[in-house]
Amino acid sequence: MVKAKVIGKEAALIAEPKLESSTTGFSTHSTPMKHFSFAKIFLLSAVILMGALALHAAEAAFDEKPVPLKTPPPKYPSQMRSEGVEGMVAVRVFIAVDGSVKSCEVAKSNRPEFEQPALEAVQKWKFKPAKKDGEPVECKIVIPIRFSAGE
Repeated sequence: MVKAKVIGKEAALIAEPKLESSTTGFSTHSTPMKHFSFAKIFLLSAVILMGALALHAAEAAFDEKPVPLKTPPPKYPSQMRSEGVEGMVAVRVFIAVDGSVKSCEVAKSNRPEFEQPALEAVQKWKFKPAKKDGEPVECKIVIPIRFSAGE
């Protein structure tokens, strides 16, 4: 489940997967979905997250949410994929007024091996910028990036 909440002037998207025995709060269990590719699920996740952000955009530092335009998926470390290792990295993204990613950082992670690939991918993303009173504005959002070996 994804929830959007406002923290100060920062709109945050929080992934709330099923709680299992993981101490990080991220689930390490996945259900095989062979009819979906990793890229399709990744892009679908991005769209869902942006939709959740819209629910609280009026309370945030912007009136119109940023919209992802270009979202190349992260490179899955081959050894991690072959061993079936999965994980999640929540990336805090600072979006510039032109829609480029100004900077990004790890907000939370349950597998350090996935942090760099997630950051490298998100750094290449492009957004239609957030707007306040019709003008483009900088904003911060948190996007969870899921690595699923079965996809």
